[in-house]
Parts: sequence; structure tokens; C-alpha cells
Amino acid sequence: MTPVLATIVALTNLMGTVEIDTRGARVTSYVPVGGNEVFFASETGTGGMPLCWPWFAGRGPAGSKRHGLVRDRVFKVVGNKRHASWDREVTLRLESDGETRKVFPHDFALTVSVRLNDRLTVTMVGENTGTDPFEVSEAFHPYFAVADSAQCRVDGTDTSEYRLTDPVTGCGLSFTDEGGADRRVWRPNAKSHLSKTVTPLAADDWCHFICVENGTLTSPSYILKPGEKHVLKRTIRLSLTHANAKPIDLQSQIDVAAASGGGRVVVPPGEWLSKKAIQLRSNVELHLADGATLTFPDDPEACLPPVRTSFSAIEYYGLSPLVRAYGATNVAVTGRGTIAPRMALWREWFNRDRPDAFEGMRQLYEWGENDTPVEERRFKDLLAARLRPCCVEFERCRNVRLEDFRIRESPLWCIHLRLCEDVTVRGVDIRARGHNNDGIDINASRNVLIENCTLDQGDDGFVIKSGRDRDGRRVGVPCENVEIRNCVIRDGHTLIGVGSEVAGGVRNISLHDCRVEGNILSSVAKIKTSDRKGAYVENIVVSNVVVSGTVSEIASIYTDVDYQWGKYPPREHLLTRIDGFLVENVTAQAAKRVYHIRGDARLPAKNVRFKNIHVKSSAKPSTAENAELTVEDCDQ
Repeated sequence: MTPVLATIVALTNLMGTVEIDTRGARVTSYVPVGGNEVFFASETGTGGMPLCWPWFAGRGPAGSKRHGLVRDRVFKVVGNKRHASWDREVTLRLESDGETRKVFPHDFALTVSVRLNDRLTVTMVGENTGTDPFEVSEAFHPYFAVADSAQCRVDGTDTSEYRLTDPVTGCGLSFTDEGGADRRVWRPNAKSHLSKTVTPLAADDWCHFICVENGTLTSPSYILKPGEKHVLKRTIRLSLTHANAKPIDLQSQIDVAAASGGGRVVVPPGEWLSKKAIQLRSNVELHLADGATLTFPDDPEACLPPVRTSFSAIEYYGLSPLVRAYGATNVAVTGRGTIAPRMALWREWFNRDRPDAFEGMRQLYEWGENDTPVEERRFKDLLAARLRPCCVEFERCRNVRLEDFRIRESPLWCIHLRLCEDVTVRGVDIRARGHNNDGIDINASRNVLIENCTLDQGDDGFVIKSGRDRDGRRVGVPCENVEIRNCVIRDGHTLIGVGSEVAGGVRNISLHDCRVEGNILSSVAKIKTSDRKGAYVENIVVSNVVVSGTVSEIASIYTDVDYQWGKYPPREHLLTRIDGFLVENVTAQAAKRVYHIRGDARLPAKNVRFKNIHVKSSAKPSTAENAELTVEDCDQ
């Protein structure tokens, strides 16, 4: 038989990424948002989630390959369905042919569906398409990546849901199965693992995986009659539960330190669970020691009582950010530790395909446009509104320092600075690829320095804002005097986005000497507003940027951006004055086009300058309308 090259099918949504090898319909990779690779993979190719069908282990015909015939066959992709923006499914199918009948003399079809939403579900349906019954034994044989298999714990193997816990990483996997008669945990050791795998493994691989199998493992094979089907299903859910996290009462320590005039509250090395959101105080530094992981429940009750905050730059009383400071002076979060909230419930709140998904946002916008006093902006059922909190938020604070710590996932924006003055953000490392996971949002703040940070986020990297529409004009505070330098972002929507909330005005923003090491879905530098914002955008300078991947546009201006808020009627229409946008000394591997300017004919953008911008390849010509534009030494 002539070898057929297989291909990898990728399935990506807001919850993560799955890769499937069409040879054997084997899931080879599953990386949930905020998590690490779920499946083990050896250098020799063993790993992932192989399918065993129509026999398992040594039950096949004499001389046949171990674990069935389908693992070496190339499946055809027969379906690619989008159930919702966060719910994707791909279907593969293998049918008997002359080659399979040499080994297994029966007609069959095997259909495999792989569905990714907030969990991974793999369904295998075997069908007898012939005229004679045949015997089947089958299994899912997943290799799960662990730090040390000898230390892992598997609980609940006799219940409907059971769990694999890795005590080294503190992460856990939960499983539910349908259609299988047995479950088995294979915990290899140095002597046994080499002899029981289909393909060879490296000598030290045995301690880095554990197999939790389901199917007809020890039970007798079943008979599949002509026209009958049999379904075997496994659902896998990753939970960054930090299972070893010990309770820690940081709030009491913070309050005691504040009452005594201030001080440092230390989260020591280890994994710690704060059962409630944390409220920082003046003159208090929260220090995350190297090796410390601080987690929070994925429970909105932990973010109550409601606090004065904002959602998408509209003020209201909502869920508390996980780490919050309000009206504080001389306040800091430092150290080389990690903030890693539990995310299972927040990921469910990412979903915007529910019928009531925008009801909370509609009410919020109505309050802002009708000048409802902020004290009265309280939902009767706050949890039903599903307005997610930020991870770290400082509001109305002075002398703020955020330094060296890591964030691993966030319900909403990762760091939000609102109405703050004199802020330094230095050496922060962020990885969060969920829905609306902006990296660092600077909102109606002044005198802000951000340097030496690394961002890997699911939305925009650095975002400059100053309030939304009428509510932003009511607050009336500009965002100004912001410098961002020597930072790296990996993937995302933009490197720096100004807006779309600019109703308080934006001026004097500088980003320079930064790198993009992945791909940018939108622009390196973007100004976005609409005719319901008003105010101004002045003196935005972006320079000395290197993009190693691809980008849609290097620079862009859009004056008609309202996103989902555009469905709610504003009380007034006010144009945004744009005066001063310089982008210079930028290189990229590839871009759809170098620049795209869509100004407003009623108030064209002024003093827009692009200088020394070069890309190795671009697919479309640059465009500009309603703008006073100067271009020097730029690819077109």
C-alpha cells in the first residue's frame, strides 16, 4: 500500500486549542486557555489520545498489530461545525476498504467527532455496514502529561466522574465516560513502559505520563450486528484548581498592616487560596515571593459585596476585581510569584451566544446615557448580569507600583488602571488568552510608565482609554502622559490600541522599542473611536517596533467602531478630534497592508505621519481617507 501523508486539523476557540492527526483520528494536543499541554508526546511520536478499534491489546487476529487497525489509517474530515463562537466540532470518518479487509474481513464505518468548548469531548461511533455480525473491543488510550506519574492521584474510578490530580503542578483533569464497560489506570514504571507501547519511548519518558483508559478493557468483547452502531465517549475538563493550595487570609494581614501605618504583606512560596477578592490599602505592598502562586475561586460570590468599579469604561456597582485598590496612596504588588485564578466558571461567562448575553451590558449603557447616579447603578441580580471582574484593578490611586509578578489567566482585563496618577509597571509577565483578556488597560490615568513587560493575551496588549460615551464625558478625565517601552507581546489583537473608549480625551502617549514575537490579528498601532465619543486623541507616537510574525495592519485609524455597544442608542453624537499620530521605524515579516485610515469626513484626522515602515510581504495596498497624511520611506 502506498503511504498516505496525514494532516493535522486544528480546532481553536476562546477556550483553547486542539490538534487532531487525521492518521488514526488521534488528538495529539489539547491546550486550554490558561493551561499547559494536557497530552504527553514523545520524540518518537507516542502520545496524545490514540483510538483502539476494533480490538484492544492482544484480542485481534493472529499476527495483527496491537490495539486495532484504525490507528494507522487516514481518516477523512467530513464535518466542521460551529455550534457557537466558543463551541467548535470537527468530524472524521473511516470506512472499510480492500486494505482493511485483508486484516479485518468485515464492512464497517468509524466516525470520530472532536468537540471543543469549555471542555474536550471525543466521541467514537463504530457501525456495522455489512451483512454479518462481528466482534469488537475498543478503548480510548490517552497519555496525559504529568510532572511525575508516581506522585499522581486518580480518584473516583468507580463513579460517573473521576479525577486525575498532579500534586506537583496542582492541576487536575476530570473525566466522564459513556459507552465503555471498563476504566483502567496504567501507571508505567521503568521496566514495563517500553514493552507495552506500540511505538518506542525514550528511556526516561515513563515518569512523565499516565494513561487513564476507558472502553472494553477487561470485559468481554461485544457483538455489533448488521446496521448497529456503538458509541464510546470521553469528556475531559482541565481545571487549574491548584489542588494543593492552602487557605490564606491575606485581607486580615493587609488590614493590620494598614492600621499600623503600612508595610509589606508576603505570600510565601507555595500554593495559596484566597477565598475572597483582596482589597489593598494605602502604604501596603502585597509581595508574591518567588515560587508563590496565589489563586482565587471561580465563584462570583467570592467577589461580593459589590464595589464601585466599571465595566468597559462605564461606572457601576459590580463584582470586585480579584486584587483591588480603590482610593489608595503608596500601594504596590511586587515579587516573582504568580496570580492564577481558577477559571472554569469565568470561561462559561465568556459565552456571548446566550439569548440574554447582552442584557447586563444594555442596562449598564442605559444608566450611563441617562446620567443615573452611580450609587443607583446596582443590578437586582448582579450574577445574572454576568459582567466579569478584572484580575488586578487600581482605581483612584496615587503612587502605584506593579513589579515582576506573573498573571496566568483573568476573568476580564488582566491589569486595569483607572483614574490613577504616578504609576510604574515593570517586569510583569502576563499570559491570558480568554475572551476580552486585554493585557494592561490604562484608563483616564496620568503619568504612567510601563517597561520590560511580557504579554501573551487574548485581546489587545496595551490599551489607552478614558471613559465610554456620555458616562466618560461625565467623569471627564483624560488619559495622558503614558510611556511604554522595552516590552514584548506574543500574539493578540493589537500591540497598542487607543480607544475605543476615548470620551475623556487621550494625549501624550508614547510606545517605543517593543517587540511582537507572534502574530497580530489587527494592528500594531490603532486609534479607534466613533461619533458617540467626542473629546480628542492627540500626540500618539509609536516607534522602533519589530514584528517577527504577521500582522493585519501596521497602523490604522477607525472612526466608526462601537462593537456590540452600537446596538444601544446614544443621547448625542459628538465627533472625536484626532491630531497627531506618528508611527515610525517599524518592521514586520508580513502584513495584509501597511496602513488603513478610515477617518470621518466631518472632522478629518490631522497630522498623521508614517515614516520608515517596512514589511517583507504585503497582500493589499494601503488605503487612507479623510486624513491629513504624510508618508515617508514606507512600503505601500
